[in-house]
Amino acid sequence: MERQVIAIVCPSKGRATNVLTKKLIDNLILVVPAREVEAYKDNNPECTVIGEPDYVRGITASRQFILDAFENVFMIDDDIVSIRKNWIESGEEYLVQDPDEVNDIIQRAGDIAQDIGAKMFGFANLRDPLHYVSHKPVGFTGYLNASYTGYLKGHGLQYDVSYPEGEDHYMSCLNVYKNRYMYIDHRYSFVTQGNFSAEGGCNLDRTKEDMLMTTLKLRKTFGNVIKIKKPTAGKSKLREGERTVSFPF
Repeated sequence: MERQVIAIVCPSKGRATNVLTKKLIDNLILVVPAREVEAYKDNNPECTVIGEPDYVRGITASRQFILDAFENVFMIDDDIVSIRKNWIESGEEYLVQDPDEVNDIIQRAGDIAQDIGAKMFGFANLRDPLHYVSHKPVGFTGYLNASYTGYLKGHGLQYDVSYPEGEDHYMSCLNVYKNRYMYIDHRYSFVTQGNFSAEGGCNLDRTKEDMLMTTLKLRKTFGNVIKIKKPTAGKSKLREGERTVSFPF
């Protein structure tokens, strides 16, 4: 089977001087509002910069624009600072920051997804490696965080651009409904910096009201696979409206 090179594409907004991910990804493709193209080109000459048309408004519409432009794509956010190896023992080096190794991890996950016929792939959404389950290094249904998710040709998926956020929950559910499974490599997690606090990006638009509305809308669309997130020992403080997904298979 011929391997498909996966484009690594980063939607960004208001962070022309603070694209952290470019340190991890060689030849990163940045997709930004048209009015910010020059600023991004000036501050990120090592990246390819593509401007969105003015009608593309919001992160969900940006992701759909990328999905339309690339057949095989891995979307990554602009605030990724490393990849963490979740299976590593205490005292061993667990962070991956070499661009060649990062690229290999992403491309290899895409290859495996292609081999098993999955159309969507990604990595563990674990804040703490202690949550890693060693006898489940991979998974085939679940939630894929939009900050590090890939799509392969023939996925047949499309974002609902009316969602102001929560687009990753929507696509995770839609993929299971249409394609039945995905490929999730639980061995690796992508580490972000300032995801909810840095200037620019989704923080320009995201509100508590949006999160509450999105959770209700997701629940109405996909039923009880959408669940209100509850505090845990690992994460006791939650933002109002946070949700999770739980599939019956």
